[in-house]
Amino acid sequence: MMFGHSENTQSIEIILRGIYSVGEEEQVRLKVSGDGSLEYFVDTMRAFLVAAGFCPNSIEGYLANRIAIKEKAKEE
Repeated sequence: MMFGHSENTQSIEIILRGIYSVGEEEQVRLKVSGDGSLEYFVDTMRAFLVAAGFCPNSIEGYLANRIAIKEKAKEE
């Protein structure tokens, strides 16, 4: 049997559970495979928030304002 190359080398699973008076209950489970890039992780978080019921339009602005990538300054 031959296996082809897949670029889906990473997998993320996010589970949201609520705690209620009757006990803990799973509300959302999302598992996504991808290439492990920064874009993949951000897209996975975006998909999870939509699955959890957040408005897609508000997610875009929130993620853009909250996620900041800072490069280490070059030493001269």
